Amino acid sequence: MKPRIGLIWILPMLVICSNVHGQANSWTNSNFGKWETNSNWSLGVAPTNAHSVFITNAFSKTVTIDSITASTTTMTASNLTVSAPTVPASANTLFLNNSGLAAPLRILSTMSISNNATLLIFSNSVVQVGGATETDSWFVDSGGFVNLLSGGSLITTNADLRVGFLTTGVLNLSEGT
Repeated sequence: MKPRIGLIWILPMLVICSNVHGQANSWTNSNFGKWETNSNWSLGVAPTNAHSVFITNAFSKTVTIDSITASTTTMTASNLTVSAPTVPASANTLFLNNSGLAAPLRILSTMSISNNATLLIFSNSVVQVGGATETDSWFVDSGGFVNLLSGGSLITTNADLRVGFLTTGVLNLSEGT
């Protein structure tokens, strides 16, 4: 009987490839809520670095990350997409408020804020995008808004920031960095 060497190489490659983009973990709550609440997510757990995070479902809502989130759950995800459908008319917001400078929300690869979505980084909160490869990027497009207010910070490492890359996007700085 011949050994199955090929299978030994294929399985590790499948694991590696599946982690590059991350397993989809979508916000399922049609209302506002906290990032760290497991029942708000399609996988039944708050996002981790192995997840591609989607806040894209219908009805307007705000997903909040604060000091409690930073102390109770991981603040790292593979990818992040925040957008909202136009039918029914919706607007989705990811709101970071006082989550702490030492515990940034880290997006390892790509972040997209578009279609009636807002990323609001407020008071002692940090979002860090990229760092995995030089091709990482984040987009603010198609009616997406990013607001840095009252001490909010945004850090990009080996990532391109593209505001209005395909259509209109807005980056607003007001006492942020």
